[in-house]
Amino acid sequence: MKDSNARKHYLKTRLPLIIGAIPFLLAGLDALGQGDIFFGVANLLMAAINLAALIFVEKLPVMTNLVLFLLNAVMAFIIAYQYKIAGKIGLPYAWVFAGIFYIGAGIVFYRNMTAKKNSSV
Repeated sequence: MKDSNARKHYLKTRLPLIIGAIPFLLAGLDALGQGDIFFGVANLLMAAINLAALIFVEKLPVMTNLVLFLLNAVMAFIIAYQYKIAGKIGLPYAWVFAGIFYIGAGIVFYRNMTAKKNSSV
């Protein structure tokens, strides 16, 4: 039973960070392939930040997740804008949706954490 709970906690805290890095990694590689060095490096840096957060998620789980939700949302909106000015049709909307999703996930995460904190007092 203890192993199962530890595995659930491990997946719950780390899997979103790993999954969050994948779109930024792909967008970074795409931007570099198109010769857009600035956005390519920015996306790869965001992917690296998501993966680097794996180190801090145990010590500062609330702050790490909230900061990453905010950074991911901002970066998703920047990527959407970049794709829009590049003339892409569907990709900007997918990234706007991703940005909205990150904001929503951050709100839900914050509410859950404050509810847990208030119920334990």
